[in-house]
Amino acid sequence: MTSRVFLQAFNIGSHSEIRVLDCLVGIQKILAEKGEVVSLTPNAGGLRRTLADLTKARHLLGYRPNVPFKEGLRRTVNWFLKNAHCL
Repeated sequence: MTSRVFLQAFNIGSHSEIRVLDCLVGIQKILAEKGEVVSLTPNAGGLRRTLADLTKARHLLGYRPNVPFKEGLRRTVNWFLKNAHCL
C-alpha cells in the first residue's frame, strides 16, 4: 500500500443505484429475519436511493466492481457476523 492511500476513506460499491429499502430487505433475507421497517417522514437530507461515487477508488486503487450487489451484500453481512466480536 502506498502512502497516497494510507488512512484515506473510499466509497466502494457497484455501478448501480440502489434503494435503501432494497438494501434493508436484502439484509433481512440474508439473516432470515423479518424486522419491522419503520418509515419516517422524509426530511431534506434523507436518503431514499444511493449510488457510490467510485472516482477516487478507481483513480487511486484501480477499483473496478466485479461482484453483483446482492452477492457483495451477502459477503459483507457474513463478514460482520464472523467478526462482530472484533468490533
